[in-house]
Amino acid sequence: MVTTSDTITLAGAQKKAGADAKFVTLKSVVTNEAKSSMDLTCSLPINNALIDDQGRRFDTIDDLYEVAGNPECNAQLQPGFKDEMLWVYRVPKEAKLASWEFSEFDLETERTPTLIDLN
Repeated sequence: MVTTSDTITLAGAQKKAGADAKFVTLKSVVTNEAKSSMDLTCSLPINNALIDDQGRRFDTIDDLYEVAGNPECNAQLQPGFKDEMLWVYRVPKEAKLASWEFSEFDLETERTPTLIDLN
């Protein structure tokens, strides 16, 4: 599920995107099928990017653990478990979303990312 808004709640306070920007929130469920735990909000277990119709790639905002509803920093998602995760991006107000790309972060193996069409 993808939503857009002018503000988000970070650490209990409202944060504005700015005059020419919007926040895009992508709600997901992450299942840990790896052999070890992963920290969804304070490390890099999942490479991801929000991509618009111009091919521009946007990174998530900093401090995803401060987004209401997200796992806490260092809350290790153990193998075989799943958790809800909100990925939040700040993008230009006129940006037209095209896709979301993600893959497991792995230093030893090149991973082919999964691409989800958002149209």
